[in-house]
Amino acid sequence: NAVNFAQEAVDNEEDGDRKAIYYLTLADAYRASGRYNSARDAVNKTFDIKQGWGEAYMSLANIYLTGAKDCGNEFEQQTVYWLVIDQFRKALNDDKTKDRASKSINIYSKYFPNKETCFFNGVEEGKTYTVGCWINRNTIVRTSD
Repeated sequence: NAVNFAQEAVDNEEDGDRKAIYYLTLADAYRASGRYNSARDAVNKTFDIKQGWGEAYMSLANIYLTGAKDCGNEFEQQTVYWLVIDQFRKALNDDKTKDRASKSINIYSKYFPNKETCFFNGVEEGKTYTVGCWINRNTIVRTSD
């Protein structure tokens, strides 16, 4: 029901700022129901309204965090943290989310795979890597050590 109510709010809203907030509400409802692609799509619609909005980047990072468990083996799940940090770094540019994003970067960077794990999975630090599963996005390989 939450998805339906949030979608109705989005559809009926004309004010851009409120519509963007409703899109994040819709994204949260999709995330809670395990529909991560739909959640990501809802967040991406906020960028058409409010480019560079830190709350949207924070939301996208949380969607990736929640959906990481659906991304294969342990290594593949760890690679999602690279994308999570990418989103938190973008949120640093918004004064309203800067502090939370900085704290989140410090917390979640610890979950990167280490150099040995990357080596045994055929990836090299600093290289481009495509996180697969439902995410299918490129990022840069980083390690915890």
